[in-house]
Amino acid sequence: MELESVDVLVVGGGPAGLSAALTLGRVRRRVLVASDGPPRNATSPAAHNVFTRDGTAPAELLRIGRDQLAPYDVHVREERVVDARRADDGRFAATFAGGDTVSVRGIVLATGVRDLLPDVPGLAEAWGTGVFHCPYCHGWEVAGRPLGVMGAGDHALHLVRLVRGLSDDVVWFTGGAEVDAGVAESLERSGIRIRPEPVASVQASDEGLRSVTLARGADGHEVVSRGGLFVVAPQELASDLGERLGCPVTESGRLEADPTGRTPVAGVFVAGDAAPGMQSIPFAMMGGSVAGAMLNHDLIVEDVPV
Repeated sequence: MELESVDVLVVGGGPAGLSAALTLGRVRRRVLVASDGPPRNATSPAAHNVFTRDGTAPAELLRIGRDQLAPYDVHVREERVVDARRADDGRFAATFAGGDTVSVRGIVLATGVRDLLPDVPGLAEAWGTGVFHCPYCHGWEVAGRPLGVMGAGDHALHLVRLVRGLSDDVVWFTGGAEVDAGVAESLERSGIRIRPEPVASVQASDEGLRSVTLARGADGHEVVSRGGLFVVAPQELASDLGERLGCPVTESGRLEADPTGRTPVAGVFVAGDAAPGMQSIPFAMMGGSVAGAMLNHDLIVEDVPV
């Protein structure tokens, strides 16, 4: 694809980006997808809760998505976009890591987020196989086993209650964070145990999580057998392109946007995990499709004024 012929740049080659590209390609927009690096769920053996594709490996899911772009005027470039600015002509100038620049009328940011996992030995190695963030994505696979939730605050409390629906044996590892006495009593009545000790390490095998080790005092440890652990981890945007373009960032660390993905910067949309709302493959796909359609609407308004 000639870089000067592009209508829309989609930054991100995951479910949100490919869905946006498909929507735009099918209405004959010339689309360039910039894809760089593995997806957030690369360590998971399978993607779940995806209609007609439940259990498909993440890489295979993306391969299918790319293949289905073939009939349309969509091109995928395996290179990172390192900068994007509003140009003097009103279009956007986006620069690739190798130095090439593309001029586009609109941008869909599907750049995702990075999970900032706690610095607990063994946790990162089990991420996606025995340690998870989403019960809807991974809960069925560990349902009925002794489960744990690691984290503090309202998000962790919500997650604990969700996980209780998967197992009769749930432990909330709060890391010393205070839990309201009334809430703690209610959780105990529901069969949820609260352990305030810091998590010292997690142990896993090829079959999944085996146990969580708690630090008890200066030299003591206690091993708690668990078959799965759900973790509340902070996140950060995986790209600064939104901020470079002038998009505000919300208190939760996402790019500010309305339900269609429209940011306060005209011509810039966001979809997927970097956008406000729930994070999952189905929501990313929906967000990408809606953002693509709404961006096309804006271009149509410019192309066919009435």
